[in-house]
Amino acid sequence: MPEPENLEIASIEKYLDSSPKVLKKRKGIPVSLVHMGMETHKDWPLPRAHSAFLFPQKEVNDQLFQKLTKLFNETVYYEPSFRKVCGQYVGIARWPETLDRLEKACKKEIPSYEEMPKSLLSSFTDTETSLALSINFGQMLPSTLSYGWTLSSQGAPPTEITKAKQLLAKLPVVSFHGSASDKQLELKGVQ
Repeated sequence: MPEPENLEIASIEKYLDSSPKVLKKRKGIPVSLVHMGMETHKDWPLPRAHSAFLFPQKEVNDQLFQKLTKLFNETVYYEPSFRKVCGQYVGIARWPETLDRLEKACKKEIPSYEEMPKSLLSSFTDTETSLALSINFGQMLPSTLSYGWTLSSQGAPPTEITKAKQLLAKLPVVSFHGSASDKQLELKGVQ
């Protein structure tokens, strides 16, 4: 992603209004969008999606977080959580627990991408990578089905939904990789 000059509101507005031609001239920074599934929570009526946006930042300090607080001051729908994670990144997520999970993965307290089979991990570690995508269909689709059921119904799911979730859980993890020069994504691995 082209790097914004800074995280002040006026600078971000200018950045978002810039043409792709102008943005291509900027230095790029690696960003990650991580989705770690959905779960129900006693204090929230619907399943929570655990997704986070991560970007590296040289100086993670109070001034940076003051800028982020101003940037995300519209809290009518929800208030995002943000903090330093894994030593060198700023994480932004809807739920503080999502950032806790990321930190636990970095500390190897829970499974992380590092433990992926090499055929999948190579999508992220190849030096020519501009975009990498890994989708765990066996985790994503059953939780999405549960979420849909919760939205549309009250009560326990019928046997058909339970069986469908069990079948969906058997689906593989797939990994895609692409570079800016190739201008396409290719399947890198299936596990």
